[in-house]
Amino acid sequence: MELTAKGGDFFCFIDIAELPAKQNKGYPVAILFGLTLTPGYLKKVADTPSYVKNRVENGFDFADDEFYLKELRAGEISDYLADYITKKVFLHTLSQTKTRLLPQILMVCIKRHFYPIRPLPQKRV
Repeated sequence: MELTAKGGDFFCFIDIAELPAKQNKGYPVAILFGLTLTPGYLKKVADTPSYVKNRVENGFDFADDEFYLKELRAGEISDYLADYITKKVFLHTLSQTKTRLLPQILMVCIKRHFYPIRPLPQKRV
């Protein structure tokens, strides 16, 4: 499966097993993806401090806004990934095993069907 063909600019599978259970909900891996904004759009927004305010004052018309359109696309990609993992990968793997341990099965699915899993990046604020 070529995930970038779905419209994302980058996809990573991140090892989140070391995060607290409250954060990782028992899952060892997270899917991280992003869509880039064009330099022209970023310049337009940077050069117009009231960009959002102007859009709001014009009746919340964001129909042609690049960020808005990318957000919609991100939702579509998320739905696609959830559907793909659930229907094509997870259920197939689950049908071939007697265990129902979701996190472990999900890890096997991702290792078999997707990209390499990378360590969680360290970010300092």
